[in-house]
Amino acid sequence: LIKNYIDAAVNLYGVVHSSELFEIVINYEKFEKKNYRSFGPYKNTICYNPATLSFFIFNIMLQADEDIVKTIDGFIAHKVYLEDFEEEMYDFQELASEKGVVNEQMLQEFFSDPDEREYRHLYTIAEKYERYLPENKEEFLKYADDSYEESEAVRALKDYLSDNFSHELLLYLDEDEEYNDVGDVINELVSKLWTITTYFNDDDFDSDYDEFVAEVRETLEFFYITFKSDNEFKSFLPYLLDFVNSVRLWIYNGHSAAEVGEEVFKREEESIEVPIYPVKNGKVAPITTASIAIFPTAPCPCGSGLKYKDCCGKKKG
Repeated sequence: LIKNYIDAAVNLYGVVHSSELFEIVINYEKFEKKNYRSFGPYKNTICYNPATLSFFIFNIMLQADEDIVKTIDGFIAHKVYLEDFEEEMYDFQELASEKGVVNEQMLQEFFSDPDEREYRHLYTIAEKYERYLPENKEEFLKYADDSYEESEAVRALKDYLSDNFSHELLLYLDEDEEYNDVGDVINELVSKLWTITTYFNDDDFDSDYDEFVAEVRETLEFFYITFKSDNEFKSFLPYLLDFVNSVRLWIYNGHSAAEVGEEVFKREEESIEVPIYPVKNGKVAPITTASIAIFPTAPCPCGSGLKYKDCCGKKKG
């Protein structure tokens, strides 16, 4: 059970502290009558004390997969941060050798900069958002499967891959006996795209756009999917961007970009030629032959204060 909670937490949040994971388990398991005390002064309560937490953390260390990060100060992180963690442990051993002792002061000095390591940087960013918690235990534990995420955008992306690259995916299927059918291959591919998406955790996503796209293309090529032209890749982009902005992201503490009112990567807008509305005597003169280029989300030139797409652009449509 603890292993399932660990897997679900790192898939959903990227990084979580063991004390927070303990709170999550308590939150869901308190509804299970079998976990209540059945006798004594604390009858019908959950066992909740420092000793229990220590035992819980000990179980995490025993039951978590070897490829999950488990730090000496109680953090649990996704396997994509293993290399980062190994570097941290090397630096820690170097400092311990230099100091000759491991004490509270040395630990505070070593962990004083949370942004030095990627998973600690992620934890700092995600703290700005309230943690996403599914309505019930069953829904939360579904995230123990790292391929679980079935939003409309995910289904649309899977359909696009199936409709346009079934031949390439069949070639991959023939070479890898791990998968039963093309659907399994698509699930694995989308799972890898999800991991790439959630791994990009900088404060400014725009600066990482080119790197993100390069990573996506490399992953697609691993599954024998290539694009014959830039236009063909552009036809894929809307599905990718809808997927990116709908899946649950680590930087938003398990929420999707749409849920927190953000966009991770924005689509490029094409400008539109629209008439200029000159003002005469404080009133808009509607007839003119001049025009300007305007983006759909720019203020409407008629002066209404609305976006063009919601004003004159909407009327035009």
